Amino acid sequence: MEWTAEALEMLNRVPGFVRNLVRGHMEANSRKEGKTKITLEMMLEARKKMGM
Repeated sequence: MEWTAEALEMLNRVPGFVRNLVRGHMEANSRKEGKTKITLEMMLEARKKMGM
């Protein structure tokens, strides 16, 4: 799965102990929606949905 530089930067700010879970969640949901790239906007939307 391709990630934009901005999305990767945000992912790298996620605490290490949950980073792989976040990555897996983002990639699985993106594939489910037929997307091939994870963007900063997608990361922000996911964070908003989680109440963060």
